[in-house]
Amino acid sequence: MDLTEAFMQGYNAQDPQIDNPYLWSSPNWMAYAAGGQFAKKGTSTPTKCKASRGYTLRVFSQSNEWLATSDKGLVSWSFDRRG
Repeated sequence: MDLTEAFMQGYNAQDPQIDNPYLWSSPNWMAYAAGGQFAKKGTSTPTKCKASRGYTLRVFSQSNEWLATSDKGLVSWSFDRRG
């Protein structure tokens, strides 16, 4: 499932924890929330985001692939470089 649009909306949001317009815990909600936290990492701009298993997303930038994983409460995200 392509979640790039929701991820980029969160990435560009002023306050993604408050402004998330999607239904809580939906794939779009998770992508939006992850996008907001990914923006704080200071890495290159993402180009694509796809759903993975469970509470995990695959985020692609121009030079890397990241595995975005949420805690069980969907509060914080960790980003591990894959490539």
